[in-house]
Amino acid sequence: MKEALSGMASAMTLKLALGLVVGFFFLYLALRNVLWSEVLDVISLAAPGYIALSFGVVLLNIFLKIARWNFLLNSSGALLKFKDVSASFISAQLLNSLVPIRVGEITRVYHMGSRGATPAFVVGTLFAEKYLDVIAYAILIALLFVWVPLPNWMDETVSLFGMFALLTSLGLLIFVMNSKRMIHVVDLVSQRFPAGVQSFILKNTHSGFASLAVFQSGSKILVLILLTLSIWATALWTNQIILLALGIHAPAETSFLALAAIQAGLSLPGLPGKIGVFEYACILVMEFLGFSHSYGLSYGILLHIVVYAPIIIFGWMSLVYLQAKSPDHLPG
Repeated sequence: MKEALSGMASAMTLKLALGLVVGFFFLYLALRNVLWSEVLDVISLAAPGYIALSFGVVLLNIFLKIARWNFLLNSSGALLKFKDVSASFISAQLLNSLVPIRVGEITRVYHMGSRGATPAFVVGTLFAEKYLDVIAYAILIALLFVWVPLPNWMDETVSLFGMFALLTSLGLLIFVMNSKRMIHVVDLVSQRFPAGVQSFILKNTHSGFASLAVFQSGSKILVLILLTLSIWATALWTNQIILLALGIHAPAETSFLALAAIQAGLSLPGLPGKIGVFEYACILVMEFLGFSHSYGLSYGILLHIVVYAPIIIFGWMSLVYLQAKSPDHLPG
């Protein structure tokens, strides 16, 4: 047990160190040869109305993500409170932005697990959530691939994410179609363990598969598709609004390219808040479309603020709320 914990701690330390190296590297690329006077001029001329609208769209995007997770959590008839789900989700987003080891997902499992859902069920909903977004990203890349000639660095991701989306789709299909058979196999294997361990294994196995049962219902799949499309549409809308705020009348594919590049960048380890990686992804897209490095950095900085400011503000509020509602702080 100690060796496992030690190995886990070493892996986390390595990932943190790698995140610092990668983050500072991209930050250097983003800030080298920058004309700060031009950057400040571009940002200072941003239209306040469009900025306010972009914040509203980001809040809508966050709400839709929470609604999708709430739908997944309550798909089996659970009665988890929406405010608890919201606080758990947005605080996890804050933690994920600060610590490059996805610690927010662990807190989501803990918070919902302490409110009635089993850990395995919550993990299953997180898997379903990521699966939907992987498919959406693969579709986005495919649209770009047939729409515009992609930069070489982005073109290489098409086959990678396409294959990953295919494999996850097949994996989910196998799980959903063979759930009873797989549960039966786990039941047989668990009989070799003591009664307490067997009960724990079966309980989490059943609840884990129950979280994926949502994909067996056509009406529930439709709801998830609509929510996922809305999530990605609002993200695209945010990108386009920031361009308009800066007075940049770029073609529609700019927002698609920016979203695809940013999502690819966010998958890399980096500095807290993805500082550097986020901006450099925007710079690459803008330079590919003929804009200067300074304009790309201005776009990246403003978009970064608009996307992360609500997460920081509401994330801290959510952490305070969850701490107050923690079982350790409740009377009796």
